[in-house]
Amino acid sequence: MIKRLCAAFVTLVFLMTGCTNVIDNTTLIRPPRATGDKAGIQDKIELQAGGKYTFKYPQSGEYRSAITMKDIDNDGIEEAIAIFKPTVEQSGINIMILKENGDEWDTLGSFVNNNTDVNRIQFADINGDGNTEILVGMNNYAKASNQLIIYYLKDGSAEQLVMNQTYSEMFVNDFTGNGLDEVLLLSLPDSESKSVAQLIAADENGKDYVVMNTPMNPEILQYAKITYGLITAKSDDREAVNGLFVDGVKANGSLATEIVYWNKADSTLRSSYNAEDTVACAERNTQTVSKDINSDGIFEIPLVKPMPKELLEPSDNICNEIEWMAYDVYSGKFVKVLDTVVNYSDGYYFVVPASWQGNVTARYDAGEKKVTFYEWKRNRIGAPVLVLQTFSDKEWEQLENADSYLRISSAKNTVYAVKTVESKSPLLLESGEIQQNFEIINNN
Repeated sequence: MIKRLCAAFVTLVFLMTGCTNVIDNTTLIRPPRATGDKAGIQDKIELQAGGKYTFKYPQSGEYRSAITMKDIDNDGIEEAIAIFKPTVEQSGINIMILKENGDEWDTLGSFVNNNTDVNRIQFADINGDGNTEILVGMNNYAKASNQLIIYYLKDGSAEQLVMNQTYSEMFVNDFTGNGLDEVLLLSLPDSESKSVAQLIAADENGKDYVVMNTPMNPEILQYAKITYGLITAKSDDREAVNGLFVDGVKANGSLATEIVYWNKADSTLRSSYNAEDTVACAERNTQTVSKDINSDGIFEIPLVKPMPKELLEPSDNICNEIEWMAYDVYSGKFVKVLDTVVNYSDGYYFVVPASWQGNVTARYDAGEKKVTFYEWKRNRIGAPVLVLQTFSDKEWEQLENADSYLRISSAKNTVYAVKTVESKSPLLLESGEIQQNFEIINNN
């Protein structure tokens, strides 16, 4: 859905929105009065406030000052964005945008809203006109969502655009690949709104702002991790596609993943939640999140399933098999990239060979930091085919039976080794293949 936002809407209602766990900035002491060139800023604030006021400080993001300096008109001179609240009863949050003019500070715009705090300040050039839009996320004690207000320059004055849709998380990037910034808002469901992703971009003429929505998984109640990354790589006949990988928590504590991206073919915002492929929001009971598992630049999402176990065997030490799936936005399908057993405790994963799939199971011994792979036959555990064990450097140096181990890797004072297995199983791997399939987990 595309909505054109007219100027009349720009100055309409200020919604009451907010987030939990906020700091009560009304108790903060006003900082010492500025001197020199910046003294004029506080003169303007005091005049607007009618005397006493308290500064309001953004609670998150890169910019945490109540007076933020930024060159928003690209003339080489920084403007001032001041956020404060007059101490008079029932006063709202004031935002003033000021421009230095010799020894004076001119007011480009002064605005008031009825929120109680500031979530964050970000900057973007959405319409490519060379001026920088000021993105201010507002919140309110009463609600768990935020409200975005966009301040922009027009004919030398500042104007505001109040977004009607509240948000839980905000991101700025070139999501459409047109060389301009866009703003992507993610909203968790609540009693008043559904779960949705909302893209704010410039129209085709760069003269107005347009908003595009796509539904998201309504069962996601909290975000575990959100990552911007490459979804589908560039090829001879296709452009690369980037987007957000959203790992979210459901009511039962399980994780699910969906991917939000811009589809150039029909100029729409898409979510993999709406894809036909059933992998789109794979649910899992582990804390495994999306990542570039094989360091090829493309992010994958995990499909997690316990490895087979005997009927009466306890489940505590059963390893999970994780299929890492890449999403092809052009076909709307997921493609398996790797089949792995991931040992997050000791920081590595092992690629499951094709010959092992369905024929091997694995167990983890936390005390010995050891993963043992066994044959799996007729629903029974068979002989071990591989033992991976982790040692500290000191443990490795003092190991009495070191000749029964093959050191395959090391990192950060840690040694990874394979213990010799006495078996005639056809599933045994050569040392070269073991080293090739073993990977230390990177931090992306």
